[in-house]
Amino acid sequence: MLKAFLVTLLHRSFLVLLLICLGCSAQTPSETAKAVERQVRSYYHLPPEVQVVIAPLNQANFPNYDAVKLSFVKGTRKDEYDFLLSKDGKTLMRLTKLDLTKDPNAELMKKVDLKGRPTRGSKDAKVVIVNYDDFQCPFCSRMHSTLFPGILKEYGTAC
Repeated sequence: MLKAFLVTLLHRSFLVLLLICLGCSAQTPSETAKAVERQVRSYYHLPPEVQVVIAPLNQANFPNYDAVKLSFVKGTRKDEYDFLLSKDGKTLMRLTKLDLTKDPNAELMKKVDLKGRPTRGSKDAKVVIVNYDDFQCPFCSRMHSTLFPGILKEYGTAC
């Protein structure tokens, strides 16, 4: 009875140890991940202090490719970029997807706050010029005196 108990305990211990070892081997970076990091470091000239973090693969919108997000981390700064990795693990591509339905100028104008600022001309003008200068600065003052007459001449008093 004791012998059967010890044999069962030994089998179960071996099974648990085997599962732990399998879990540890799954955490080692794959050859593809090593190749991706090596190529990205070389192509973008990343210094050793920049950590490259490779996220899990996701379904891509392109056949025979998986989407993968790469993060470049240095200190508190973290930049993320989307890449495509071929299913065979031999090709890595970076594409830039642009939404043609959005006006990029409208997105920029949302970031410019003109409330409480002196303005001149129509609120719905086709051209908006935003100028930040300091008239006590000799360079800013000279730029203003050089550019402003030309702007008035080109766009008239409507500006």
